Amino acid sequence: SRLEDKHCSVREAALYVLQAQSSLSDELLTAVVARLGGKDRDVRETALYFLRAQSSLSDELLTAVVARLEDKDGDAREAALDVLQAQSSLSNELLTAVVARLGDKDRDVRKAASDVLQAQSSLSDDVLTALALLLE
Repeated sequence: SRLEDKHCSVREAALYVLQAQSSLSDELLTAVVARLGGKDRDVRETALYFLRAQSSLSDELLTAVVARLEDKDGDAREAALDVLQAQSSLSNELLTAVVARLGDKDRDVRKAASDVLQAQSSLSDDVLTALALLLE
């Protein structure tokens, strides 16, 4: 697919075209999620912008986004958190993964994790317990 083209400008253009579509399959959205870990900053930023505009990503896609939290690149981890922040409601499992990023070595990632948690209207007892453990 064009999302995997060797030229970053082609990947970026493909993301812009997809952005104009009203509905996309989970397969295509998963391919966009994969771009969050790409080497080219412009492609990562375009993928981030695209995914943040999706108001309701499936659990499967959100799991793929959360997998980016383990990326070696701090920018990719931060981008994944930015996508999660745009979601209105996240499961306890996903929020627990976000809580773990509060201990990230990268300050921007820690801030993005904090922003995700603050954007949630309420946090479960499990998530609050995970937060409390960080304070010990």
